Amino acid sequence: MKKDFIKPILALSFICLFISGMLALGNFKTRPIIEEAASKREGEAMAEIIPNAGEFTPIYQTLKDHKFPYSIAEIYESSAGNGFVFIVNAIGYGGEFKLMCGIDNDGGSIRNKVLEHNETPGFGDKAFAEAMSQEEKGKRFDGLTGATVSSGGYIRGVQDALDAFEIVKEARS
Repeated sequence: MKKDFIKPILALSFICLFISGMLALGNFKTRPIIEEAASKREGEAMAEIIPNAGEFTPIYQTLKDHKFPYSIAEIYESSAGNGFVFIVNAIGYGGEFKLMCGIDNDGGSIRNKVLEHNETPGFGDKAFAEAMSQEEKGKRFDGLTGATVSSGGYIRGVQDALDAFEIVKEARS
């Protein structure tokens, strides 16, 4: 009777162990490919955000003694000397989203781009698209009715990037 009870438990445990091992192996094999693709997309987005910028050099670690807003994840400087890119982990309705903000040397926002998000498809996308559309027209984005959390996260993310720019500018002088 005890054997009848133990055999299914052992079989299921072995199956779970085997599947977990296969998932770990798959993750191990695909992680570098996924990271390389993400890095390539990020590089393309930087070139789109700051045109004619050349290469981008990470500078966040060299300035880590300064007190940046908590949402700033990375900072890059253009080799052409025409601006900076700030990667911001902002909070929206669907959780954290990754925002890339380009700022020229005078502190003017060049362009922003949402890299990753978990917002409601169609609705959260609309808030980000509207924000970027308003910025491209030179207008201020104040939010989208019905998407106040996502819009607010976007606005706070851009403001954090502008605040971080001021810290970089002060550190460089």
